[in-house]
Parts: sequence; structure tokens; C-alpha cells
Amino acid sequence: MSYITRTLVPYKFVFITLQSLFLVAILNNKSDNIFISIRANATKDSTEYSDEEGSLDAAAALMLATCGLEFFNLLVGLTIFNDKLNIVEIFCHFFACILCAWFIIDLWDVQSLWIIFGVFVAPFLFLEVLITVQPLASRLMAMRKTN
Repeated sequence: MSYITRTLVPYKFVFITLQSLFLVAILNNKSDNIFISIRANATKDSTEYSDEEGSLDAAAALMLATCGLEFFNLLVGLTIFNDKLNIVEIFCHFFACILCAWFIIDLWDVQSLWIIFGVFVAPFLFLEVLITVQPLASRLMAMRKTN
């Protein structure tokens, strides 16, 4: 294992963990962010509130699922030796952590979480799914060739 890999993997683990913690905090304290997104006289029983709550829950759940998939790939070892991908993912998790903390502190609207997801999480969700599926697909193709 190279020096770069030994250095990158702990950083990636830390930033995935931090981002997961921030997302759990967002889910626990979501009402203030939802009220920022809707009109001032809306209540928790209004349809606007429930729509924005569903949107925030969906964005946070997708981000948590992506973190879970990255944890899985890291523990299984699928992405552990891909240094270039790890460097880019570390920077994106770093910026996503900062923006999620800002989301909590400054009470951003719900659409801001979707922007964070679209810029810093969604591209890597696609890559992680490809990295996870590729070994399975290659094994299936090898099995077909032997039959």
C-alpha cells in the first residue's frame, strides 16, 4: 500500500463520517430550514410545509445513502487503491461538510441542500454505483463464457 493510499483513506473515512453526522443533524433540526423555504404565515399542517419536508428528507436520505455506499466500497476495498478518485472525493466531501454545516447554522432553504447534492454528491453516487456493479458484471460475463 503506497504512502498516498495510507494517507487518503483515513481522510476519506473522516469526511464521510462528518458529512453523515451533519446530515443527521439536518434531519433532526429541519423545521427552521423548512419555514425559511415557505411563506411566513404557513403552519406545520400546511401542504407547503409537508412538500418542503418531503423534499428535504429526500435530499438528506439520498446523501446519506451515498455516504453509506461509499462506506461499503471503502470497507470492501473497491475504491481504496484509486488515488485520483479518492482525492477528488475527499475534496468534495470536505466542501459538502462545510456547506452542510452552513446549511444548519445560517438556516438555508431546502433547495440549497439539493444544490449541494447535485454538485458534490450526485456525480460520485453515479461513480460509486459503477464501481460497485463492475466486479459483479465482470464475474457474470466470465461465468457466461465458461458455460
